[in-house]
Amino acid sequence: MKLFIYLGFTGFLCLQSCTSVTENPQTTRLPTQTVPTQSNSPQPTPSPDKNAELQLVMVIDANKGWSNIAFSPDGKTIASGNKNSFSNNTDIWDVGTGKKIRALGGHPAAIFSVTFSPDGKILVSTGALRKEVVKLWDVNTGSLIHTLDTEDVAPVASVVTSVAFSPDSKTLALPGYDESILLWNVTTGKQIRSLGGNPNNPVDTQTPIAFSPDGKILASDSSDNAIKLMDVKTGLLLYTLKGHLKYIDEIVFSPDGQTIASASADNTIKLWNVKRGILIRTLTGHSYSIVSESVMSGVISVAFSPDGKILASGAYDNTIKLWDMATGAEIRTIKGHRGGVNSVVFSPDGKLLASGSYDGTIKIWRLP
Repeated sequence: MKLFIYLGFTGFLCLQSCTSVTENPQTTRLPTQTVPTQSNSPQPTPSPDKNAELQLVMVIDANKGWSNIAFSPDGKTIASGNKNSFSNNTDIWDVGTGKKIRALGGHPAAIFSVTFSPDGKILVSTGALRKEVVKLWDVNTGSLIHTLDTEDVAPVASVVTSVAFSPDSKTLALPGYDESILLWNVTTGKQIRSLGGNPNNPVDTQTPIAFSPDGKILASDSSDNAIKLMDVKTGLLLYTLKGHLKYIDEIVFSPDGQTIASASADNTIKLWNVKRGILIRTLTGHSYSIVSESVMSGVISVAFSPDGKILASGAYDNTIKLWDMATGAEIRTIKGHRGGVNSVVFSPDGKLLASGSYDGTIKIWRLP
C-alpha cells in the first residue's frame, strides 16, 4: 500500500445468517459453526472445486478504518492493525471466540502492517513517523520490547507498510528511504547492515519485502515497479523482475520457495520463477474500480495456502479471489466486504482464510 488512503464504508457488517454473540458485541459468527481447532502442521488442501461450499464463520468489527491482519504461527490468534479517529492500536483476537485478547498502543499515527515472528514470540507493528514507525512487542505479555531508532541510524520510509522476519526469527528486514533493505537484530534492536540502495533516488518508498522460506533471498520492489531479488549473505543482486506497470503492493514467496507472487496497482497478479528469474504467468480478473483521483484500481494483497496449491488475492473491488496454482485458473470469487480487501491470510493449517478490509471488519472463512 502506498501513501494513498481510501476512505470507504466503515462500521460493522454481518451477513443475514449471522447472529450476535452477546458476550462480545464486536464479533458475530454463525450459530451452528465453530472455528476448527488449529494445528501447527499444514493439512493437504483438497483439489480446488468451484462448486464446493465456502462458509463465513466469523466477522470481527476491528474498528473504523482499514484492517491489516496476520495469523499467529499456532493459528490461535489474529493480529490486526488499524487507524481510526479514536485510537491507533494493534489488537490481538482469539480465533475461536472472536474476543479481543489485547490492545497494544504506542503508535502516534496509522498502523500499516502487523507481522508475527515465525516462532510466534514477537509481533511487529509498523506505521508512520520515523521515530515511532517500527515497534516490537512480546506476544505473551503485551509489553513493548523495542522501538527501532530508525531516524538516527539509517532513515527508513516515513510510512512502512511491510517488514519481514528471517525464518529463524533473529533478523528483521525493513525498507530504507533509498530503496535499500535494512537488516536489524531482533534481540538487540540494533541495525546489522543494509543491502542494495539507490543513492540517486533518496525518496520515501513503501516497499513490500519478503524473505524466502530458506532465508537466503530477500525480495523487494523498486521505484520502477520491478522486483529485486538479493542474496542475503553476499548482498548481491540476483535478478530484477520487470513486468508490472504500476507500483507493487505485496510480494510473497510460495511455501517451497520456488515461486513469487506479486500484487500490483496495475490490477494484476504476476507469478515468477525464483530460480530462473522469469515470469511464469499473469493472473487477471479483479474488476477495475475507481477509488480516488490518484488511485484507480489494484490488487492489494496476496497469500499462498500452506501447501502452495491455492493463491488468495484481495483488491480494491471489495472481493477476494482464489486461484489454482497448478493451472492459473480462478477457482472462485468471494464477496461480502463493503470496502477494498487490503489483507488476506491463510491459517497455518490451511483450513481458514481471514480477510481484512477498509470497511473495518475482519472476516474468517472456512475453506471447503
